Amino acid sequence: MDDNTLTVGWIGAGRMGAAMAVRLDRAGAAPAIWNRTRSKAEATGCEVVDAIADLRDRDVVFTMVSTPADLEQVLLGEGGLLAASPAPRIVVDCSTVSI
Repeated sequence: MDDNTLTVGWIGAGRMGAAMAVRLDRAGAAPAIWNRTRSKAEATGCEVVDAIADLRDRDVVFTMVSTPADLEQVLLGEGGLLAASPAPRIVVDCSTVSI
């Protein structure tokens, strides 16, 4: 990987999240994925991480979860993406939720 390549993380490998992560992978972005149900993340063929905290060192992390409570948990809850340093440079939420 050269210095101009962004490191990408993905949280949420449901129907839409998995499809979007796979497209990023096919485009060469190689996202690392976390999902509550590990087998759904594994089905994408992408790198799978054990904990959300494993994505904190990524340049950009996408989230696609199903409820406002889930979004709050994966971002700010115990072990959440933004609960400790380091934090990703960019977080892009693709969830269809109201906050």
